[in-house]
Amino acid sequence: MKYEAQGWKVIRWILILPCAFLASIFVKVICGYVWIIFVDRDSWILKYFGGFSIFFTSGFVFMLVGIKIVPSHYKTAAIVLLCIIIFLNLLDCYYDIMQQRYYRPSEDLFSILGSFIGYFFVRRKKDRVSQKNT
Repeated sequence: MKYEAQGWKVIRWILILPCAFLASIFVKVICGYVWIIFVDRDSWILKYFGGFSIFFTSGFVFMLVGIKIVPSHYKTAAIVLLCIIIFLNLLDCYYDIMQQRYYRPSEDLFSILGSFIGYFFVRRKKDRVSQKNT
C-alpha cells in the first residue's frame, strides 16, 4: 500500500511537465481562436494586444496547471517550472533576435511575466488556506 502511494507521487512528478506544456498550448490555441472570432483580423487591437495576452495567459496556465498536479510540493514544483520557462523563453528570445524577428522577444517576456503572476497567485491562495487551518 505504501509502495503504491510512492509510485503515484513519482508519476505526478513525471507528468508535471507534459501536462503543463499541453495546457499551455491548449490555452494558446483557444485564446487565438477567441481573438480571431471576436476581433477583426486587421485591427490594431489584435495586432498589438492579442499576442501579448495570449502568451501571458499561456504562461499563467502553465504555472497553474503545473502547481495543481503536485499540490503537496507546490513551492518546489513552482521553482522548477519557473526555471524551465525562463530558460526556454530566454533561449527563444536569443533565437528570435538571431533570426531578426525583433517583435517576438516581448511575447516571450510576457510568458515569463504570466508565469510569475501564476506562481504568486497560487502561493497567496495556498498561504491563505494554511492560515485558515491554523
